[in-house]
Amino acid sequence: MKKLILTLCCLAIMVPNSWDLFGQDRHTALYSYTERNAMTGRVTNDIIRLNSEKGYFSCVSENTYQKDLVQDSLVQTGLDPYTIVAMTRDMARGQRTRIFTDLAGNTRTVYEFPMTQIHYEEPLPVVTWELSDEVKEVNGIPSKQARGKLYGREWIVSYATDIPLPVGPWKLTGLPGLVTEAVTTDSLYHFTLISFALTPDDERPIIPSPSAPATPSKKQSKKEVLNALHQCATNNRAWLKKIYPVSSQPEETPEDLRRMALARKSYQYIERAE
Repeated sequence: MKKLILTLCCLAIMVPNSWDLFGQDRHTALYSYTERNAMTGRVTNDIIRLNSEKGYFSCVSENTYQKDLVQDSLVQTGLDPYTIVAMTRDMARGQRTRIFTDLAGNTRTVYEFPMTQIHYEEPLPVVTWELSDEVKEVNGIPSKQARGKLYGREWIVSYATDIPLPVGPWKLTGLPGLVTEAVTTDSLYHFTLISFALTPDDERPIIPSPSAPATPSKKQSKKEVLNALHQCATNNRAWLKKIYPVSSQPEETPEDLRRMALARKSYQYIERAE
């Protein structure tokens, strides 16, 4: 914790309070992420990596990022895919969503992986943040408070004006400082900053790219992508039949139908219809 605070103090001294100047360097922020299902109470945990790259921000699961690094290094050794999967099976799993935000271009590209990679583009939303003078410390970082509604959920957000990056994890943007904590008013989604530092020069940037050269990501409308996520989570057999219509699949058993009915009732996504 002391190391994090020292890093922030040094950055505040060395860098003027300007996004343009601050953005000349690459930075990495890591957040703990907790999601609680409103129906089942099941809790899902992950670590989210927010990178400031040259001209854009990337937001990915740190667990998925680290697993991909290991798998990529194993591919270079010539091992077959099945062996690589077996060797990395016990590594922590993270969500597959990848988000790329271009503040200058006012656009965002989101890659999802229900079963094959698809993506959509959207303009950055205009969030009317209600700013407060209240200050709290988040992991030792003085942070101001704000409240706003984004994609159907209301968020209570803490942000650090000493770090003039107007972004945060997921799709949280538009505040005069880096988001240090964000929680929905229903307490179902919660992000907390756990570290912030300069990105090592030898660390490769996270860029939008297909999952594999042979299977490039397909661009769809946001509605189509969100529908695909819902269908895959609640009735993956139907989704498989849509992707592979010539494949033969057994009929659903009563247990399959029961499981799908429960999945439909408990399905939850961070965005919801307003």
